[in-house]
Amino acid sequence: MTTLNLSAVPLQEGTVARLNPKAGFGYVRDQSGANEYIFVFGFALKHSQAKNLSVGKAVHFRVSGQGRVDKLLFDERVQTER
Repeated sequence: MTTLNLSAVPLQEGTVARLNPKAGFGYVRDQSGANEYIFVFGFALKHSQAKNLSVGKAVHFRVSGQGRVDKLLFDERVQTER
């Protein structure tokens, strides 16, 4: 069985498409606008970072093999963690 090395997967650019803070998740849309992916607070980003998100915010993200976002970066962190 082959395992996916997620750290080798490049980050995509996109925007926050929808947020549901009470439920602890949201969706990002890729730059082309063709795909949306789910992200979960506490998994793709820290709960404390989620308060800085808003619909339309530009983000960089990485999608796991299960079709969900496993890393979500925005603002100054995009430059340092890319």
